[in-house]
Amino acid sequence: MKGKFNRTLALVGLSAVLSFGLSYAAPTVSPGLKSLAYTMEGDVKVFHLTAEEVTKVIFDDKKDRITKYVKPKNRLKGYKETPLNVHKKTIKGLGYNGSIPGPTIEVNEGDNVKIIFHNKLKQPSSVHWHGLVVPNAQDGTGGTTQPVVPPGGIWTYQFTVKQSGTFMYHPGFNDTVQVRKGLGGMFISHPKNEPNKIDKDFTFLFQIWSLPIGKSEPVVFSMDPNWFTFNGLVMPNIPALIVNQGDRVRVRFGNLSEMSHPIHLHGYTFNVVGTEGGPIPINAQWPGATVNIAPGQTRDIEFVADNPGVWRFHCHKILHIANNNAYWKEKQPNLGLVPLGGMFTYLYVKPKG
Repeated sequence: MKGKFNRTLALVGLSAVLSFGLSYAAPTVSPGLKSLAYTMEGDVKVFHLTAEEVTKVIFDDKKDRITKYVKPKNRLKGYKETPLNVHKKTIKGLGYNGSIPGPTIEVNEGDNVKIIFHNKLKQPSSVHWHGLVVPNAQDGTGGTTQPVVPPGGIWTYQFTVKQSGTFMYHPGFNDTVQVRKGLGGMFISHPKNEPNKIDKDFTFLFQIWSLPIGKSEPVVFSMDPNWFTFNGLVMPNIPALIVNQGDRVRVRFGNLSEMSHPIHLHGYTFNVVGTEGGPIPINAQWPGATVNIAPGQTRDIEFVADNPGVWRFHCHKILHIANNNAYWKEKQPNLGLVPLGGMFTYLYVKPKG
């Protein structure tokens, strides 16, 4: 059995090399999340996607994943931050395959895909392929282009991926409740011909949460969020982006929240190279150090990591880089030093040698 499993891994690895190698596309990494596994039926990639109730830890002060990249001499010393009122924060929401947000679906342009949707929610649902051009019957809008999928039901989506770029998936029925409670994920389609060799490729999904103090159930109808997540995690639990000096880096962003997020990278200017409509022609790309992603949008940026060091990477809506804003609102006017949180991590460019 072990030998058969190893042979299967070898074949999958060879398939990945063949499919990605011709276009120089690096498989994407979604920090803190996994990519969705698939099997093959002839030339069709088959995925299983299950909507279900999920409990997700978005904050744990014992799992600091990024401070270690800061030189000890630069870390905060001699100054005391005001402690947060919780050591761990949990969301009781809705997710796919046990995850909030769902796992990243990763394909190649031209792939034939079959996605088998299992609805384990207590209400009907469906899956919409946000930004993907698919036949009308595959759009996944329950009650419009298809019947809703009842609790316990199964529905199969099947289409050819005709685009490359960064897309999303989320419910196409009762969106207000189901998306706000966590259902959503990223859908990445690698191009047949990559204009540049990409060494490191990262993907982030943005979500916001209204979580009353001491509770884990998200409040759906609220525009006063107090937790802000990259891939379902907040600082300091979000893994850093680790690259080598000289790497060409692509970072993809998708926004399933009700707010725009201006993402800022220290130490670099980058080119904005893609939207939810696909790659931007080279002569239409634009440079920047901050890129704004509005609700429902995706954006891709690229840069060459030629400036070594540890660089901040975060939303520039300053209240989005704190944890539990409802608590800090109560602490005014004596806030003191507020610990970093929310949509914040580091890019660590390892120097040559």
